[in-house]
Amino acid sequence: SLPGSSLERAARVACLSAGACNPVSDTRRHVSDARRHVRRRLLCPAARSPCVMPAEVLLTRRRSRSIPSTRRHIAADLAQETGIASVVELLKAIGWGCDVLVNNGGITAGAHVLDYSPAAWDRTFSVNLRAPFLLSQAVARTFMVPCKRGVIINVTSLNAELAFPHNPAYVACKGGLKALTHSLALDLGIYGIRVNAIGPGYIRTAMTAKS
Repeated sequence: SLPGSSLERAARVACLSAGACNPVSDTRRHVSDARRHVRRRLLCPAARSPCVMPAEVLLTRRRSRSIPSTRRHIAADLAQETGIASVVELLKAIGWGCDVLVNNGGITAGAHVLDYSPAAWDRTFSVNLRAPFLLSQAVARTFMVPCKRGVIINVTSLNAELAFPHNPAYVACKGGLKALTHSLALDLGIYGIRVNAIGPGYIRTAMTAKS
């Protein structure tokens, strides 16, 4: 049941955005500890009685066959406003909402600053900084503010504190995401919404190895 309805959700639904190019298995491995903490009881709309099941939504740009059937998978381009709107509408339609949002999606395109293209800069910022802002805004406005509760976690990077060479857009947007976290915390805290950032070190994937 959605905020404001006659039934209060017994679940804590967590939405995780995954990288467009990172293997889903990598994403699951590195956030498995966090996911164990967001598994709660989900109120079954049909029986209107609690049942035990994981309440998790994975957001990726492309679908993957490796996602367990016990989790909801939504394929959408979060760099586009239409993609984010479709995510929110689908969460409303299935009656889950969103209690915990983890902005984990990101891309990287390595190149020397003298050779870095405007297209690579714009695409990196659209996925790594614009998408977390738009998704946080939409989820907070639609699901968290009416309930006066919620958690947003932004996955930044060691690059928010210490720059790596040959990756100017990634370093800049991760620093921006850290600053955005402070801004969101100030604006949303009055609604009972906690906003924090996690800055992991280097994680080797096929995408990061190329950069």
